[in-house]
Amino acid sequence: MTVRRAAEAGTGGSPGLLLAAVAFGALLNPLNSSMIAVALPAIARDFQVPIGRLTWVIAAFYLASAVGQPVMGKVADLVGRRRVFFAGLALVALASALAPLAPTLGALVAARVLQALGSSTLYPAGMAAVRDAFTGRTGQALGILAVFASTSAALGPSLGGFLVQAGGWQALFSVNFVPVALSAGLALRAFPVDAGAAGSSGAASPGPARAGSSGAVSPRSARVGSPGAGAASPRPARARSSGAVPSGPARVGPSAAPASPRRSAPVDGPSGSSPSAGPGRGQRSAAPMERAGGLGELGRRLDGLGVVLFAGTVTFGLAALLSLSEPQPAWWAMAVAIGLGVALARWEGRVRAAGREPFLDLELLRRDRARTAVYGAWILSNLAFYTVFFGMPAYFEEVRHLDPRTSGLMMLSVAGFSSVASPLVGRWVDRAGHRPALWAAGLSLSTGALALLVVGPQAPLALLFVVLAFLGASNGVNNLALQTALYRFVPREETGGASGLYMTCRYIGSILSSSLLGLILAGPLDGRMLRELALGLLVPAVGLLALIRWIPASGAGRIPARRR
Repeated sequence: MTVRRAAEAGTGGSPGLLLAAVAFGALLNPLNSSMIAVALPAIARDFQVPIGRLTWVIAAFYLASAVGQPVMGKVADLVGRRRVFFAGLALVALASALAPLAPTLGALVAARVLQALGSSTLYPAGMAAVRDAFTGRTGQALGILAVFASTSAALGPSLGGFLVQAGGWQALFSVNFVPVALSAGLALRAFPVDAGAAGSSGAASPGPARAGSSGAVSPRSARVGSPGAGAASPRPARARSSGAVPSGPARVGPSAAPASPRRSAPVDGPSGSSPSAGPGRGQRSAAPMERAGGLGELGRRLDGLGVVLFAGTVTFGLAALLSLSEPQPAWWAMAVAIGLGVALARWEGRVRAAGREPFLDLELLRRDRARTAVYGAWILSNLAFYTVFFGMPAYFEEVRHLDPRTSGLMMLSVAGFSSVASPLVGRWVDRAGHRPALWAAGLSLSTGALALLVVGPQAPLALLFVVLAFLGASNGVNNLALQTALYRFVPREETGGASGLYMTCRYIGSILSSSLLGLILAGPLDGRMLRELALGLLVPAVGLLALIRWIPASGAGRIPARRR
């Protein structure tokens, strides 16, 4: 059987249908995180509790998402992206059916956690499949996904208000069945079938000249700049000494032993697509676990204690950050987070020394400056974006005395330009690389922050609208360019986990902005507020420009070897 016919045996649909399936799934998390805000008074009345007790209805969703995204991404890399994607859709549907029936507030919070965990699987698992299908055009695909995510988050409160008025707060959960059904129907036709082997177990190559994480073929045989994604290499792929035997010029059989983890990062983008492009149309998704291994194999490879320590570190750390604006911050939570973080670092070091795969490879993050810089830049970008998104309405209404409708129209400049910038910049990033876009985003953020500092609190609204456009566009460009950069540095078989950790950085940035705004809004709400917001934005702007210097133009050869 030829490579092409073998790939087509997996029968996925067209890349366009796959992108639509992932987009409808990926919008569920931001949609449900934003539209619940307008339902809090109705929920408080139904459960007869003070509205202040509903904090956990929102916070539990954010915390579960922050922890769940990298965990579920890692599970998707091990078990198989298609299986995990459909499991996520099923969890969202189950939570959406149970939440309206919740007898107590605690049961509703539990349903929200289940909903967050389900929706947290969809982006990392789906993005791994999209990356394989859109090799060389990752920027365009990311731009479309960004539009779905940002638009659903921006329209969430408006849609939520309509649904609550029409059918009560329960309608917020019922509406989820529409995107779940659309995503599931498209994914059944288009989502690549999981291959039969994975990771260290020895996989058949998902692409003509590249094996999965098993390393049955040396990825160095996949050269950057080859003619087209998925094209067979003119030279036979060489088997490792582990006993992999090539069955043709560009395909290898299963390996008898795990391969060496030394590898170069694949490159998706303008510098050329490697032949290791992975599955496109009709191919199997890369590097899932052997079916025979089942849950036992997952338990052996997932590093469960690492997951628990990571979850505790994130949960207590975010709780401490959320409390910074309160009269008595929860310093004890920060102490617990630091202790758990130290324990996580030590445990992951022991796992790595034992030759097993850690859940969070801290040593790799320490040595791989480019990947760490991408995560740090995304935290700073979200710190700036959410500071503007939630801070400027308070300025407009409390200082300029605008009505909520006019304030909302002004904020369309931020959300609108953030959404529009992503797809427009996609082709540019695919053609010119991510660094020009990153510099443009960093300079746009710096320009907007300086402009807010200079224009003064009584600046014309038209001028402020233009300034906010710069700030919104910066976030949209950053989102697309940073993700494109990340996928050039991360091996394909680690896409799910890397995507999940990237999304966790978004939550960290948003919660940091909440702490910053708490400090700003605690003072007098007068003309000085705009100056304080501008100074608050300059800090992430300067940090972003500094981190961009650490992000190289190409991912080839940038990832250090992982020692086992």
